[in-house]
Amino acid sequence: MTLPPGPYSFLLGLDNVSKFSSDILGFSLKQKQEFGDCVSFRMGPFRGFFFFHPDQIKEILLTHWQKLPKMERNVRVLRQWDGNGLLLSEGKFWQRQHRLVKPAFSPNILASYCDIFVNRTKAKISKWDKVIDMDEQMTSLTLEIICESIFGGEVREHTKELGKAVHILNDVAMKEMPSLFIPPRWLPTEHNRKKFWAMGLLDQTIKSFIEQKSKNPTNDLLSSLLNSTDEEGKMTLEQVRDEAMVLFLAGHDTTAAALIWTFYLLSKNPEVEKKVIAEINEVLGQRSASFEDISKLKYLRQVILESLRLYPPAIGTFAREASEDLTIGGYDVPKKSIIWTFSFITQRDERWYPNPLLFDPDRFSPERERLIPQFGYFPFGGGPRACIGKDFAITEMILVIATILQNCRPKLQMDGDASLRVGFSLRPAEKLMFSI
Repeated sequence: MTLPPGPYSFLLGLDNVSKFSSDILGFSLKQKQEFGDCVSFRMGPFRGFFFFHPDQIKEILLTHWQKLPKMERNVRVLRQWDGNGLLLSEGKFWQRQHRLVKPAFSPNILASYCDIFVNRTKAKISKWDKVIDMDEQMTSLTLEIICESIFGGEVREHTKELGKAVHILNDVAMKEMPSLFIPPRWLPTEHNRKKFWAMGLLDQTIKSFIEQKSKNPTNDLLSSLLNSTDEEGKMTLEQVRDEAMVLFLAGHDTTAAALIWTFYLLSKNPEVEKKVIAEINEVLGQRSASFEDISKLKYLRQVILESLRLYPPAIGTFAREASEDLTIGGYDVPKKSIIWTFSFITQRDERWYPNPLLFDPDRFSPERERLIPQFGYFPFGGGPRACIGKDFAITEMILVIATILQNCRPKLQMDGDASLRVGFSLRPAEKLMFSI
């Protein structure tokens, strides 16, 4: 068997489990620096693999994707609240769900959400004080946007509670996925109390919207899910609930993180911010942004793509588990092996991005973007399992940023660089306060 090099391990690799779970990015980056593009190591009863080269990532996400389902342990944790939606389902069931959900993200439907993006942002700006917590504001804004876009409903009064529930479940996932023991439901721990409160609140909220839309469908994503049909008929209400939960959780948390990092980078790079503002003024003048402006705000798009390169909200793709023996990058990958790819690391590789820590939106100009190798950039994953909401997220970010910069100039109130907090989305470890 031909395996890549990797770190020496003690106690069947349990030391690697501890190091990896306590510092995912630090551990994986160290392995790349020491061993190169392919790394193999023991993790208790499993063998783990890191692949960092775009060609290997292509094999994982495109060539062998059907033989690399998502890691069962992680799926089991998330399924407690996500059910069997697109994120976690596999095989023919996933294929059908993908086919039924995809029309909800068509360009025509996406265009109908744009007024929501702009109007919610304007309403948020009107309530800002002279200094804001950017994390708090972007999280609440994207939560309100996703609720109106998906459910066609108003949740402003419950935004804090819903945001708290999402935060709790993110923490639960990060604790339970690397753990060998998940506390049973009946155990009266603080962990369980918070988890089941959060699960109950989100489940109740989504089911109440489904009940309303079943009786009175409107022009929103949830109504699209309820009405979507194929030769087998419509989704069951439970399937609709699972898809709505996944879209709700993924659709605001990661977008909020991306917006936070973009404003952080713009504040750190005033010359880039000036170019963005000049483009916004030229394209929009004094009027509000619309769907037709998305293709015209070209430099702003480049800024967002470069922000996603440096700070991808999902630092890598979902861990995969080989369903059979495979060969990847010329190395043997035995059945049951666990495989990771990290967009955060590959997208900071100087081979693909000279001076990789420099914030340079021109990397995504038409001339230079085509030089980036396929799967050298994958903040939304790639292949058939790529994020179905990519266009939704990019459109939302363009319109939110354009609307904010039309009305104010957020300035970061801190010296030095922000440190990283790795969770379900990559966030700054510190509060980022901005003056308005």
